[in-house]
Amino acid sequence: MTGARAGKAASKNATGEDQAADAPCDPNVAKRKLFAAPPEHGSATSSPLKDKLEKLRRFTGRSVDETAATAVGSAASSSGPSEPPSDLLLAALGDISTKLDKMALKSDIDDLRADITKQTKLSIAEAIDPLKDEMADLKDRVITLESRPCTSTSSAPQTTSKEIAELRRSLNEVDPALKRASFLDWPVAISAEQRLQEMQTFMAVNFPTTPVEFGNKFIGPYSDRKLSGSSWVEFRNKEAAANFLNKLKTSNSDLVVNGTSIQIKPAQTKLKSTRNYAMRKAFELIKACPTSLNKNVEIDWNMPVRKVTVDSVDAFTQHKNDIHGTFHAPFQSLEMP
Repeated sequence: MTGARAGKAASKNATGEDQAADAPCDPNVAKRKLFAAPPEHGSATSSPLKDKLEKLRRFTGRSVDETAATAVGSAASSSGPSEPPSDLLLAALGDISTKLDKMALKSDIDDLRADITKQTKLSIAEAIDPLKDEMADLKDRVITLESRPCTSTSSAPQTTSKEIAELRRSLNEVDPALKRASFLDWPVAISAEQRLQEMQTFMAVNFPTTPVEFGNKFIGPYSDRKLSGSSWVEFRNKEAAANFLNKLKTSNSDLVVNGTSIQIKPAQTKLKSTRNYAMRKAFELIKACPTSLNKNVEIDWNMPVRKVTVDSVDAFTQHKNDIHGTFHAPFQSLEMP
């Protein structure tokens, strides 16, 4: 009898399963399956945003259970087909979920920004660092070449002396002074701004078609710059500067400020200024030496070898490509400051 009951139960279960398989889909059951519980927080696909979304979906699922029958009845009685509100809400939630999945997180943006900054720094370093190294090397070479002592003879090999001379010539070729004319002997009472105004007026009246730039020369350390006695006008190139100086000789155009005639001459390059300073300093040192007492000390500016003589005897000489010069006996112990 027990076996008969078991057989009936099995037959009933089988019949129920067959009927469930053949029965039409219950909308309430389908919606419960759609609103199944989300994965646990420990799962690989879990995230705070998705957890909140799943909570909303579960809440919506409970509302669907209560209103499903009404929604289905309304849809059946309507004149045309329409989707239940729960399906529309599900579709909207699906769209939101898809968009959230595609949105970049703040951490992603921070990582991207850090990566861009790193790559930019690397690119700049790759472009700038070699130039810094080359400039530092060139500066060290110039300092080494020009730091030799002022003695009667040079210990540098002949080839090194030629390299120094060539380097100086190259630097001199790009000196901006080659494109300038100097305005000298300004009255002390004239300020830097007044100088610029006077030069601008002079050029506008006498050379209106000549484009130039104006400036003043300052001397001293950068922390204590002082206005020198020289100002300048700069032309487009050295040929234009030479043409201006040639025209000035034949135009009889003079610049007079507060009764003082301003001298207009070619500007001196840094190389020429340094050489002239060395000549004047050598003259001062020799003149102050006890050996020169009651003797005639003079500067001979004639090229190619400029000299400081003591009673017509060479005490200091400076060749064309020599930026300093050489002291001779009995003054060979003297050194430039």
